[in-house]
Amino acid sequence: MKPILLLIALLGSPPTSPEALYRAGRDAYRAGHYAVAITAFEAALAGADRPDLLFSLGQAHRLQYFIDGGSAHLEAAIKAYREYLERVPDGNRRVYATQHLSTLVPYLDRLRIEQAEGGTEAKAQKARIIITSAVADARAQLGDGPPEPVPAAFEVEPGVPQRIEVTAASHEPVVREVTGVAGTPIALVIDPKPQPGNLRLQAPDGARIIVDGDPVGQSPLDAPIALPPGAHELVVLRRGRRPVSRAFDLGRGETVEMEVELERTPQRWVAIGAMELATGLALSGAVTGYLAWDAREEAREIEDRVGVGLTAGELSHYHDLESRRDGLLDVTIGLGMAAAGLLATGLTLWFVDDPAPPPRTTRTAPAPAGDDLDAP
Repeated sequence: MKPILLLIALLGSPPTSPEALYRAGRDAYRAGHYAVAITAFEAALAGADRPDLLFSLGQAHRLQYFIDGGSAHLEAAIKAYREYLERVPDGNRRVYATQHLSTLVPYLDRLRIEQAEGGTEAKAQKARIIITSAVADARAQLGDGPPEPVPAAFEVEPGVPQRIEVTAASHEPVVREVTGVAGTPIALVIDPKPQPGNLRLQAPDGARIIVDGDPVGQSPLDAPIALPPGAHELVVLRRGRRPVSRAFDLGRGETVEMEVELERTPQRWVAIGAMELATGLALSGAVTGYLAWDAREEAREIEDRVGVGLTAGELSHYHDLESRRDGLLDVTIGLGMAAAGLLATGLTLWFVDDPAPPPRTTRTAPAPAGDDLDAP
């Protein structure tokens, strides 16, 4: 109601700028008041040479037709689109205007033929179901009949449920059951959903897989990852490995295969080096420990002969063995402590080496094709 009151106020007041009239029409259009939008756009065009507004006028007439079924709106929409293409040949809505003409012109021709052949009395006993869709190249099928390009209108028996299927390339089909009412057109907007794409990923076993910020599991995956069409970001993580982030685009029904290799982090290499060095020190400590034990055993053999009597040379050798044993024990203890410290350091570095995911890359996906006034 607000757009209607605004337009009344604008038209009843002193001359209003075309820009204000356009804004009023735009608000009415977005609120679904297409008849009000038509009035505003026509007034804006009358007050300014703005051929770009012809596309907006065509949009409003086209949608109003699907509400009240008045063929005058269909003819006005075609006229507005054609005039827009003629006056703005390089306009940024050229593709959409051409697309609408490619469906509306044949539709109007069929409608005129039906009216000429059937007559109004026969039509009065029928119900009309009108199907539109924002999906390009969508086709509607009534029952077992042939698919018709959308927008499509079907004459059906009133009160009888009708099966309508809307399909489009690389989209999931949509099936609706509709019952027509005599003398009252029913307009339905049916937009098939795009088929998902699939990401087939090969990554090291045990790697965590994140897509668009959401965890999807660990590799190896049992099946491809189903994703909606568009721009996506893949992150693969594993403890002790550098995280990998890749951006990719996925089309409708498309399968993308990707292989990811994860390199060791510097911290993981340090951890491995520390544990290998700890192992080397431990082995060295085992050797020095064995040598200390061997010196101790040889010294005990000399001790066992004390009662028999020892020569000066044997006594000197005994003291050398004791001194060697003590020195080797000190080295063994030092090597053991160093090995334990390095092992603890290596294990700590190993288990805390769990890199965080990199910040997400912000990418602007292309805007989907639309039918609004602001369509590119």
